[in-house]
Amino acid sequence: MRVGDDAGWTAVWHSRIGLRLAASFGALLLLVVVALILCAHAFQSIGRAEREVQAFERARHAADRASLLMREQYIHQAHTLIVFDDTHLDHYRDVVAVASQAIDELRAALATPEDAALVDELEAHRAANHKTFEELTVPAVLRGDRAEAVRLHEDMEKSVVAFSRTVRQLHDRNDARATEARVEMERAWSRAQMAALACLAAALVLGAVMAYLLTRTVVARVAVLRAGAERIGAGDLEHRIRLDARDELGELARAFDTMAEALARREEELVRAQRLASMGQVAAGIAHELNNPLGVILGYVKLLRRRGEWDDDALGVIEQEATLASETVAAMLDLARPLSLKLAEVDLGAILRESVERLSQVERVQGVDVKVVSTAPVIAWADEARLRQVVANLLTNAAEAAAPSGHVEASVHTTGDEVELTVDDDGAGFPEADRRKVTEPFFTTKSHGAGLGLSIVRTLVDAHQGDLGFERSPLGGARVWVRLPAHAASRERLE
Repeated sequence: MRVGDDAGWTAVWHSRIGLRLAASFGALLLLVVVALILCAHAFQSIGRAEREVQAFERARHAADRASLLMREQYIHQAHTLIVFDDTHLDHYRDVVAVASQAIDELRAALATPEDAALVDELEAHRAANHKTFEELTVPAVLRGDRAEAVRLHEDMEKSVVAFSRTVRQLHDRNDARATEARVEMERAWSRAQMAALACLAAALVLGAVMAYLLTRTVVARVAVLRAGAERIGAGDLEHRIRLDARDELGELARAFDTMAEALARREEELVRAQRLASMGQVAAGIAHELNNPLGVILGYVKLLRRRGEWDDDALGVIEQEATLASETVAAMLDLARPLSLKLAEVDLGAILRESVERLSQVERVQGVDVKVVSTAPVIAWADEARLRQVVANLLTNAAEAAAPSGHVEASVHTTGDEVELTVDDDGAGFPEADRRKVTEPFFTTKSHGAGLGLSIVRTLVDAHQGDLGFERSPLGGARVWVRLPAHAASRERLE
């Protein structure tokens, strides 16, 4: 492999966490496979040794059975000599057949062919014993020659002793082989245990190395990523993670930094757009609110021109409306920041009557019958200028809804700890689906207007900790009611 290829593989190795993790887990898997192979080989050796031990045990049992039958053959021969007649020969010959069969079974049960010569010796000893008894001892018994029979018995006994000696030799061989097989089995178990322990130790070492690498290359970087993401999520769009890594986590960190830069630019654009929208909303609100006092002023100026004479009352109204216009400008500017109320005892009934009188000079609602139902003083603890804005907006909206020749009724009264202003009209009313939206800025159902009147009313009523509601009016149109804290409760709730 060329040097350039080595450098390329090194770069790929350090730039891919997945490759490193796959290689580490592959090494662990390889250790497991090696351990399984070694254990399987050890188990095969153990199984083979166990089968050899079982074969040696079977051969030993077959040899013991052949030895036992050889002794039984000899016992029947001795019995014939004791009774010294041929009455027991039939039983003897049955035992001889079984003893011969036992030699054949021993030959079949041999674990190794090396022991076949010993089995041949056993068969020769058994056959010689039987031949001596059948061909020599039995005729001597039938002749009544006891001395010859005793001498032949000693020869037969030598055959039995030689048979037993050969069986012991066969046992010694099988026992040695069985012992060797057991030793090999124990060695196989030891090899399996050592292999398993070695693989386990290697797996532990490899696991420790993997844990170290993961902690160093993954966990620590993930912690940096998490801390950076939390700061960015908390609004610190100027923060940059700047993770110095060429792997997937480094790519993710750079993606976070790119996202933060994009979000910062987007936030700047949104703030700029919101500022422009707020400026437009304030400007539209100011224009909307100035329409009412300017309409009154224009109406009274036209009245003075028609009369052609000095009228202090008319000039007083003009002065008040101009003051209201100035205060309206200040109030609309205040909507962009928390309201500051100038609380005092205010006669809501008087404000309502004056607002109705001034509304009659507004040209666009002339012809609408606007009347105050109740005339009793209703004292509230409120900001008079702001309260005049509320009343003027509600009356203007009702009159415009009832125009050109409709009816508007307004009333004030005290209920417990609250004062209530109610304005009814016989116009089209608010559709049920629009009642939740009528106080939103720029929402209007009229063909003209900026849609800020009820939004300003909502802001001012909320500043007084009051309530604003909309219902179906008995006149057929809309009913708007405002509830404000009465004087006794206002000091606790507003001051």
